[in-house]
Amino acid sequence: MRLLIVQPFLAKYRIPVFEELAESYEVLLAAEESTSYGGRPLEGLTKVSFSRLKNRGLLRGRLIWQSGLLRIIVGFKPDIVFLSANPRQLSLWVALFLLMFLESKVVLHGQGLYNKTPSLFYRAQFFLFSVLSDKYVCYTDSCRVPLKGMSIYPKTVVAENSIVNAAPLKKTTISENGILYIGRFRDGCKLDLLIEAVGSMNNSGIAIELHVIGSGDKNYEKKYSSLSYVTFYGEIYDSAKITSISKKCFSGCYPGDAGLSILHYMSLSLPPIVHSCLTQHMGPEPSYIIDGINGIFFERNDKASLVIAITKIYKDKELLNKLQVNAFGTYQKLTRPSLGDRILKILNEVISVDENS
Repeated sequence: MRLLIVQPFLAKYRIPVFEELAESYEVLLAAEESTSYGGRPLEGLTKVSFSRLKNRGLLRGRLIWQSGLLRIIVGFKPDIVFLSANPRQLSLWVALFLLMFLESKVVLHGQGLYNKTPSLFYRAQFFLFSVLSDKYVCYTDSCRVPLKGMSIYPKTVVAENSIVNAAPLKKTTISENGILYIGRFRDGCKLDLLIEAVGSMNNSGIAIELHVIGSGDKNYEKKYSSLSYVTFYGEIYDSAKITSISKKCFSGCYPGDAGLSILHYMSLSLPPIVHSCLTQHMGPEPSYIIDGINGIFFERNDKASLVIAITKIYKDKELLNKLQVNAFGTYQKLTRPSLGDRILKILNEVISVDENS
């Protein structure tokens, strides 16, 4: 059976998922290649064929067209398609109608309405998704719940959005004084908020260090690299090297609007510190956090609240130990079975329904 996977970008952390699916399907992956999503991702493709797409902005970036997608669909003639469900991609809607004409099975993968109100516009959007797809896979349960009552809801299923760390760490120590930041330097990351919070703690006599892994806006390094309590490591995609750095830390913090970095922290037994406004995050993954159980919240854009959150878990070693144990436990729960296994089960169910009808 031929499976076409359509992604906006080829992200390195997704490759193990696609390779797993290739054990059961002939897989063609169509996406734009970008080193911003994890080094040189094509190096990890051994069982999956790859076709490049080009993302072109329309109406000043309000809409996106994936050049080459329709040609790939017609040429590959997939039995089933796994599509990233970004409604801003105009090519997605054209592809859905083409796939209906070709009688291909369609599985959509998206964020549902986790950060949006179910307006008439979104209800119409998900009505079309329900007509043009066979399944809608939600990133998290928090994505699925707002769809209740809509025509798409009976077709929804949850496959927790997760990444598998090749070098996970089950910590047994709580004496470290470091905080880890992993991510791109971009608008919304609020790295400056974290640096200033750590600076305030050092000024008050609490010796905290900040370990920063990532790249992007160079102004952060220009402005803060001279600070004795901040270490910039640049881009690192080697899991073992990241794990080694994480051993200096007691927690991971994403001070801005977070996404999958939450799972990365948890895989290192680092309880994540993020803001509590879940609908403002980049993705629904912060909903995996239970405040005071496997992570801790602070008030969005509030340095004083962030300082309180960091100080609380740093000084309360009993709480810190509980958070570390539960954070790693959450990571294990979300990655067993693997995301590839969960998606494979969904694809097989869609195919088997077609075969039995």
